[in-house]
Amino acid sequence: MSICKTQLTEPCKKELLRIISYVTDRELNTLLKTEPSFSAGGFRSQKPAILRKRLEQIALGGPLISTRIRTILAAHCRTDSLLRYISTETLPGLSAVLAALLGAPVLITAALLDKRPEVREKAEDWLQKSPHFKELTQEFAAGELADRFADITDLTGAEVNNIKIVTKESWNEQKERLEQRIKTLQTENHRLKGVDDKNSRTNTLLKKEKEESTRLETKLKEGESTLRAIRKELEHVKAELQRETTRREDRLQAALDISLSQEFYGWLAEAKAIEIEAGNETPASDAIVFAEQALKKQKQVDRHSKNRLELSDRLDQLKKLHTQVTESLQSAIHQCPELKQAEKKLEEEINHLEELITPQRAASPIEEVLINKIHSASDESLPKLRTLPKMLKDLKLLSTKSLKSVELEFSKRLSAIEALGVPQSQEMQSRQDAASKLGCALAGKAPAILLLDGHNIVFGLPARYMPGRGKSVSDAQKRQHLIDDLVRITEPNPAMRSILLFDGHTRSDSDPSPNVRVTYSGGEGEHRADKVIIDQIRFLKGAYPDATVLLVSNDNDLCKDARRLGAQNLSVLDFGGFL
Repeated sequence: MSICKTQLTEPCKKELLRIISYVTDRELNTLLKTEPSFSAGGFRSQKPAILRKRLEQIALGGPLISTRIRTILAAHCRTDSLLRYISTETLPGLSAVLAALLGAPVLITAALLDKRPEVREKAEDWLQKSPHFKELTQEFAAGELADRFADITDLTGAEVNNIKIVTKESWNEQKERLEQRIKTLQTENHRLKGVDDKNSRTNTLLKKEKEESTRLETKLKEGESTLRAIRKELEHVKAELQRETTRREDRLQAALDISLSQEFYGWLAEAKAIEIEAGNETPASDAIVFAEQALKKQKQVDRHSKNRLELSDRLDQLKKLHTQVTESLQSAIHQCPELKQAEKKLEEEINHLEELITPQRAASPIEEVLINKIHSASDESLPKLRTLPKMLKDLKLLSTKSLKSVELEFSKRLSAIEALGVPQSQEMQSRQDAASKLGCALAGKAPAILLLDGHNIVFGLPARYMPGRGKSVSDAQKRQHLIDDLVRITEPNPAMRSILLFDGHTRSDSDPSPNVRVTYSGGEGEHRADKVIIDQIRFLKGAYPDATVLLVSNDNDLCKDARRLGAQNLSVLDFGGFL
């Protein structure tokens, strides 16, 4: 703020500071309560020196000052009491005279504080000129001013050059003026008496209105206080509802993850265990008994194998029954119609089951042998035969259709082996530390939930995720590198459910693979992802106490809380060994 738009000169600034020094502490306290420029700055009424300094900054600052501040400053300007009685038409002609008598800075400052906009505009014009006014001597200026106000000096009987001028004509004129003035004052006195009575009634009404206004203000403040409390409570309830909604979604997702982990483990991990067990050399005196035991185990752990075996048993029963019906028809002298219908239905059901079990039968004996060998080969040897389809193609032993069938069976078997993971040694399987459990889960030996503190891992493995000297990698690229690593090692094992958490101002979830979820925590403050991790562990171990929950982080406080809730923590460096 400022008293004018034009830059003040140093003498004018000095005069303005002198006027500000006369402002009372009470007036400063009034400005503190009414002026936004004071109340917004955190000033206190007990510090008048600071308030006066603030008033100086406002008067010499940028935007124009308010009317209240201008009025207070004008009240302490002695020259203002003279200018207010000079009309805007007369002031330009007297400006040079008044400047010679009062001083140019004093006159300009008083004019800038005048309540009339025309006077303030004229003062800014004077301020922009150099020199501001025409130079006159004080004697000439005094004489010029006396000539301008000669009528007033005659009326009041003033002396000019220490000589009192009194004539009969002037005395009579003065008498008439005084008598007229007395009549005017008497009339004004009668009018003022009526005004006093009216003013008294008005004051009474005003007093009542003030009391009512005070009561209403008190009631309004109470209402505003109640409204603020209600809004605060509403915001608290909204925040609690948002947190509960987020927690409910997280818990639902966590329950789904652990259910999927156990489900996949039921038909993939145990399938791997059955295949490893079937590959061992089991002493058995009878190969038929051993094969029946293997088929029985396969039927228990693999739903697909179980269904196929049941269909095969049903097919065998249908074939035996079909043979009996056919023989009965051949040997019968009188054939009943129901027996013929039974033979037809049995034949249709046998064809349907054969087509369902073996939809694409081998076109040639060599194709059938190759497919059987592919499915009976060991897990360790089959990946080494990746070039087998190309070799068969180069040798031209099979037709194009047969070659496609062999390639399809090879790809299916190889994908199943890769999905089950790499087998672990007996020593690793017997250990119970977090690294061993993570290895078992990655090998398909056990279901597990893996929680990862994203930013902690990125900074804990600088050799992998931090750029080398002279290079620049964005935070988004570092996070994506970690996501790609996590997908690579866990995607082949559906029984392993992984949740990667990062701090983020906005809550978001994404699924780069079916068993990997990336979550940005949302919320405010520090350690936002840590709170989400702890809430996930609390829910998982509370709903599923036997579930294996692993946390990857170097944050000691976070790991301590996780262990207290029943989770196991794995250091970032140990986790890096699996990458």
